[in-house]
Amino acid sequence: MVKLESDINAREEIIEILDDICVTFYHMDKITHLYLQNREIYEPKKDYTNFVKAAIVEIGGNSYKLYTDYTHQELEHFLISLNIMYFNGYGEQELFGYIWLEDGTWLNRYGYDGLEYWSHIECPSIPVRP
Repeated sequence: MVKLESDINAREEIIEILDDICVTFYHMDKITHLYLQNREIYEPKKDYTNFVKAAIVEIGGNSYKLYTDYTHQELEHFLISLNIMYFNGYGEQELFGYIWLEDGTWLNRYGYDGLEYWSHIECPSIPVRP
């Protein structure tokens, strides 16, 4: 198989963004309330069971789901299932999905102007009467 310049592995892409967000979440919640991502201080989690709430990812006409209250084996199966190369360059969106996180935020897969990316979204605060 010829690897194109914009070929990317779906599993590796998701793990990379989860590692980045997981480190940020850990530091904000437990250490400094700053967006520190120093991997020498904190090794990113490889077991996301306390971080990822649920997920649905679609690629190549197939849908991969990780339900709430999943087991470690189900998480591993979900990630192994996403070990798929796809073209992430200019063109139609190939990867779709949502990954809900335990902190109430989520990842949403977007395609815009021919490019694809994951966006980390936080629910806006509800205004309260002073």
